[in-house]
Amino acid sequence: MSGVQEAGPISLRDSGELANPARMSTAPDAPETIYVDSSRVACDGASDIPGGAALGHPRVFIEIDAAVGYADCGYCDRRFVLKEGAVGGHH
Repeated sequence: MSGVQEAGPISLRDSGELANPARMSTAPDAPETIYVDSSRVACDGASDIPGGAALGHPRVFIEIDAAVGYADCGYCDRRFVLKEGAVGGHH
């Protein structure tokens, strides 16, 4: 015997990585967060890219529920966050 023990496969569960709920997230972070003053926003996925209309997606209008405070675009996952103190409604 050489005195070296072979370790079996180690999973994240064994290492405690998954046991810490503070490090776990219920949802992935949004790729981009935009703070807005209006509860109704439009997203085309490329409005901030010069000449980027061909790079985006169809324009969609998203309504932010004031009780939740944010809404995500179903195409590009941009998160629109209603600024604190912003009045709901259309601009």
